[in-house]
Amino acid sequence: ECIVGTADYLSPEQAMNAPLDPRTDVYSLGATLYALVAGTPPFAGSTVQKLTQVQFKEPRRLDAAVPG
Repeated sequence: ECIVGTADYLSPEQAMNAPLDPRTDVYSLGATLYALVAGTPPFAGSTVQKLTQVQFKEPRRLDAAVPG
């Protein structure tokens, strides 16, 4: 199977090619809103780095990404 989507907005389940449910869409919406507010996606790096980070790392707090 292949992963469909942009690495910046994939949920951890999608990154692991696990079964998906509606929470996947909620996660992706949150990542999209984060990018809109912060001006950058929650994780940086290559596609492989992003897929790893989404599984094991918390994104930078939004108030730290956008001071004020």
